[in-house]
Amino acid sequence: MAGRKFITKHSNSAITMDNAPYHSRKSIKVPCASNNITEICEWLDKNGIPHPLKDNIMKADDSGIHDKFAVEEICERHDQTVIRLPPYHCHRNAIEMGWSKVKSHLRGEQVTSIANEAEERIRETVDRVTKEDWTKYCNHIDKESANLIENEIILRKYRIL
Repeated sequence: MAGRKFITKHSNSAITMDNAPYHSRKSIKVPCASNNITEICEWLDKNGIPHPLKDNIMKADDSGIHDKFAVEEICERHDQTVIRLPPYHCHRNAIEMGWSKVKSHLRGEQVTSIANEAEERIRETVDRVTKEDWTKYCNHIDKESANLIENEIILRKYRIL
């Protein structure tokens, strides 16, 4: 419900998302090399894709049908854009920078194994991540993004990309 409220309140915006499995539930699962020929043919039939030679399955990367993620379809219906971060690029994710601060602080504290006390300490530490911290993290990501774009422009200019 909270996600729905966010989406309807902030239309025509971009949502940055990592590739964690819980963000990547597929709504359309395209067969891959591990599927057998019968499964592939059944999927092609179900999606109305002609395949006259059932014994000869070709790679059809230009078919226009690729994996679709449920969260992206929901966002599209609400005029949202999902920007996926590349895997293993936590330095481009403000949330990871916030968690880094939280984990760094918790390492210096003695947290007992009592769940209630540990949860209370974690909540207190999360509250120490300030608006100024978030501004700093977002500015860092903006700077990183600008550098990436600038580098890509240079590489394209010299036809390296």
